Amino acid sequence: MTGRMAAATFGRYVLCVLMCLFTVASVMFVFTAIFSEKTGYDVYALNEQTGKNEKLYHFDAASGEDTQYAVYEEQGMKLTKSTTRELSLERRNAAYIVAQALAFVFVVMAMYGSVWKIGNRDINRVEIGQQTENRWRGAVIGLLATIPSFLLYLCLLFSKIGICRPGFLSVYRAFNAPFWAIIHWIYGSAVLATDLSVGQMIGLFFPVLFLPVICTIAYAVGYADVRISEKFIYKKK
Repeated sequence: MTGRMAAATFGRYVLCVLMCLFTVASVMFVFTAIFSEKTGYDVYALNEQTGKNEKLYHFDAASGEDTQYAVYEEQGMKLTKSTTRELSLERRNAAYIVAQALAFVFVVMAMYGSVWKIGNRDINRVEIGQQTENRWRGAVIGLLATIPSFLLYLCLLFSKIGICRPGFLSVYRAFNAPFWAIIHWIYGSAVLATDLSVGQMIGLFFPVLFLPVICTIAYAVGYADVRISEKFIYKKK
């Protein structure tokens, strides 16, 4: 029974990951569309043999005047420009904060609510003798549900020491989409897992702890029949 509940909890977490990926992508798209600034352009030339445009160079607006464009035009090349836009560091961090807040609230509400119901339902089952009391059942569910996350972290560790492919960092970040921005801030400028420091590896372990912690709290609150939403409503009244 506990194993099935842990499997269901992990499945629900996977759905949360997919929703959080969509949330992060949406927030970044909106911020980029509204707040990005022109940083330059890519110049393409038509390859008459293939009929396709091929990239010649990138012009950075901060570098001054583009002198290459006129030179290529004099050579008779058919050129096209594609504007490049980027968010400033401040606006990118603002987008990360918004995306992280939305993703975190979503995953906490989804995971907390489902495990709270398990704990609340167990009250009656214990009272009528259908099951023995186990106040740590939420922790057990969380630990079992986080096994795939732990195995994924081991793969990241193996990637760090060179056993797995070094590009596994991007996979780890995608699977832990509810903590997308936090993970980004932890690994900083690292591109590959081999670039991570010991401190960064320790920091990247925290997503593994999420399910055990939230499941332990949610089950305990549910088993105590405490309804947090009702308390907030009562206080407002």
